[in-house]
Amino acid sequence: MDTAQATTPAGVNLQGQMSLKLGAWGSEGAKGISLGFFLQGNEVAGQLDLMTALGSQMAKVSWQSDQTWLEDTQGRHSFGSLGELSQATLGEALPLKAMLHWMQGRPSPHLPSRPGLEDGLFEQAGWQVDTRDFARHRLQAQRPATPEQRAVALKIYLDL
Repeated sequence: MDTAQATTPAGVNLQGQMSLKLGAWGSEGAKGISLGFFLQGNEVAGQLDLMTALGSQMAKVSWQSDQTWLEDTQGRHSFGSLGELSQATLGEALPLKAMLHWMQGRPSPHLPSRPGLEDGLFEQAGWQVDTRDFARHRLQAQRPATPEQRAVALKIYLDL
């Protein structure tokens, strides 16, 4: 057996819809994005296919331990991290590796977290994550605005 495969964490294979709302901040206006997605992988390696509302592929995001890239109609673009990639493409750095765990209804074990006031709520990486509706394959996450960053609201609906 390949040693790299033996030590690679188990991955996810998920699909659904994602709604991202970015609050107005500084000279930037508020905006919203709705996407379909297919996600496979783990924190070490994976692929995220992003789809338009009509179901056509907009882009493919891929990552390995040492590289991150985006493929779209304009070609392949390399980035230093998933955060840099999401900043460049969506307008905000998102904690995509932590979101792999959030989409399974739990905080990432690799980042500090603290429970919220109710079961199904927790805070991690500056985000307030709500998994109380996870039995219906839904989760929400919000990052409040601060003087340094805009507010972001994320809703994910998983097709299981």
